[in-house]
Amino acid sequence: MNKPFNPNICHSIKSKKEREVQCSNKMVHNEHYCKIHLKTKYTELYKPINNIDMKKESETLYSEEDFFKLFESNKCNNLTVFTVRNNIKNLCLNISTKQSKTELINSIKRLLLYNKSHDKIIIIQSVIRRWLVQRRFKCCNQQEITSFDSIFDIPSSYFYLFKDVTNGMQYGYDIRSLISILKSDYPSCPYTYRHFTDAEKDKINRHVAKLKLKGINVEFEKLDLTPEQEMEMRMKNIFHKINMLDNYTSHTWFNNLSLNDLIKLYTILEDIWNYRLGMTRESRRNILPNSNGNAFMISYNFIKRIKNKLNIQDILLTEIDKFISDGINRDERKLGAMIILSGLVEVSDEAADGLPHLVPY
Repeated sequence: MNKPFNPNICHSIKSKKEREVQCSNKMVHNEHYCKIHLKTKYTELYKPINNIDMKKESETLYSEEDFFKLFESNKCNNLTVFTVRNNIKNLCLNISTKQSKTELINSIKRLLLYNKSHDKIIIIQSVIRRWLVQRRFKCCNQQEITSFDSIFDIPSSYFYLFKDVTNGMQYGYDIRSLISILKSDYPSCPYTYRHFTDAEKDKINRHVAKLKLKGINVEFEKLDLTPEQEMEMRMKNIFHKINMLDNYTSHTWFNNLSLNDLIKLYTILEDIWNYRLGMTRESRRNILPNSNGNAFMISYNFIKRIKNKLNIQDILLTEIDKFISDGINRDERKLGAMIILSGLVEVSDEAADGLPHLVPY
C-alpha cells in the first residue's frame, strides 16, 4: 500500500506525474492546499491506492487475442477508457483513440466483425467486380457514343446499361453523355434512332438522382486543354451531332486526316455542293438558310496555301456544322450530314470502311 492520506499537510497530489505521492508542503491557514497548489489552475485531491488497484492499473496491456475476447464476451465495459486506448496503441489497431469509450468499443466490435467476415467480404467483392465487368460484355456497342472511348474505360460510377425494350439489345453509356443527349434537340437513342420513352427517361433521371445523393458529379469536368485537344473536343461535338441524325460515325475519321487530306476534303466538298449535286437554289436554302444556300466560299488558291493543320480543320468544321445544324427541319439536316459524309469517304479509308454505301463506284 502506498502512503496513507495525511490530513495535516497539503491535500493535493505532488504532480500529475506523481499522483501516488501526496504533496508534502504545509497547508495555508484555513485552506486544504499549499501556496503552490492554490495558485495552480489544476489541482487533484490525493487518494491512496491499495496494492490491488495498483496491480490492476499496471496490468492494462493485453495480448491481441485476450483483448478481443473481452469484447466478444461483452466484458469490455469493465475496462477504463484509459485501458482501451492504451491497448489500441499497443496493438497498433487502425482505430482513432480520440473517441469516447462507447465509440471505441463500437469501433473495436466492427473491426472484430470485419476480421471474422474478411474471407466472405473478399468473395463478395470479387463476385461484384466480375458482375460489373460482365455487364459491359453484354453491350452491343464497344465504344462510348460521345468520347468514343472503350466502354470498359468508363468509370464504374458513371457506367449506365440501357436496355432497349423494342429489340431487347443493351447499350453501354457514360451517364454524363446520356444526360447531354436527353438535354439536346434530339433526345433519341443514337443506336436505334428512336426517341427515349417517358418511362426510360424517368428511369435515367432516377439513376442520376441517386448519383447526386452520393455526391457524384454528373457533369463532365472542365479541363485546361491544348489547342489540339480543344479541336478534338470540337470534332467530337460535331460528329456527335452527325450521329444524332441517324448515322454511326467516329470523329477519328476526320482527326486522322493529314493536312493534304484536309485540303483535298475541302475541294471535294466544294465540288459536291456547287457542281455534282445540281441542286436548285431553293433546295440549297433549305439546308443552309442562314447563308442563303452558300458554302465553301474560300478560294482553292487560299486553301492550298494553308500550312497549319488546325487552321484547315477549323475552316472545315465551321462549314460542316452549318450543314448539320442550320437546316429548316430534321430531314434537311440529315441530308446535310449525308453530303458531308459523302465527301469524307473519298479521302478517309476508315470512313469508307464504316460507310461503304456512300463510296462512289
